[in-house]
Amino acid sequence: MTLDETTRMFDVTTDMGGLLIGTVPNSESNGTNTTVGINFNTRHTVVWVFNVITVLVGLVGNVLVFPLMRDAKLYYLSFPVYLRFLSFSDSAVLIIFGIKESLRYFQSYYLIGGNLAVCMLLKFMQYTMTQLSPWLVVGLTLDRFYCVVFPMKRDRLCTRRKATIVCSCLTAVSVVMTIPLMYDIKVVKGRDTICVVSDLLMSYFASVRLVFNSTLPCAMILVLNIVIGIHIQRSAAFRQRFTANTTSTSSHHHHHHQLHRYQHHQHQLRRHQHHQHQLHHHQRWGYRTQAGQFTPSSHADLDIGFRNNCSFGYH
Repeated sequence: MTLDETTRMFDVTTDMGGLLIGTVPNSESNGTNTTVGINFNTRHTVVWVFNVITVLVGLVGNVLVFPLMRDAKLYYLSFPVYLRFLSFSDSAVLIIFGIKESLRYFQSYYLIGGNLAVCMLLKFMQYTMTQLSPWLVVGLTLDRFYCVVFPMKRDRLCTRRKATIVCSCLTAVSVVMTIPLMYDIKVVKGRDTICVVSDLLMSYFASVRLVFNSTLPCAMILVLNIVIGIHIQRSAAFRQRFTANTTSTSSHHHHHHQLHRYQHHQHQLRRHQHHQHQLHHHQRWGYRTQAGQFTPSSHADLDIGFRNNCSFGYH
């Protein structure tokens, strides 16, 4: 694989120049410059405008993260740390992307492609932040995993200090893995002057992008999110069963209490009817004193006595 073929695999700038000026890139082989009938300038103007809008919207969203995460309620939590690091790394990637797309659109890529130091700096920032962003998402997902699966250990593991240590370590590892790519960068002059990784380090560059930038972090995020979803579903099902059992037990106790009150009420009612029957009997036949005479006044006293001894109604 030659350097020109490798460049075409990992950088689209070689063909972009031909698209911007409305010519076919492969026409170089026969020495001609065939113009394409479609208006590529109009199409790429629309693409460039959408790219600029995307960059601006992304930057605004990332900037808003910082004031939102300054809330006092979120100060001691861990996830705001990951969101701040993500906002910084994603903003850097967006800015570099916007600069490159603008230089390609205005056919001014030679401004950075011709200067090896500037090109190396942009490549270093781009590769470092591109590798850092997915691993920050992995760290945030792992933090949520511990909070959901091990809630009793949350205060010990998911702290602001530990989150800062994790993000700093991920940044350091990304920098260390990007440094070897800076040792052998070459400037390729053509339709667009660009700087690319040499053939010697291209296999390392490809493995880093394929394994560490995409496959491994995506797999970890997928597995952790599946485990989190399963655990949340089980917790919700257990909470639903527990709530149903509690409601059933409470309803049973309430019904038993109502039945007890009803039985007590019936018992008091029967006692009252019994005393009323005795009172009516004595009122009918009279109440004799020791002298053997009726005492009508004692009827009222007997009625009051019976009423005081009878307890009727709910307590």
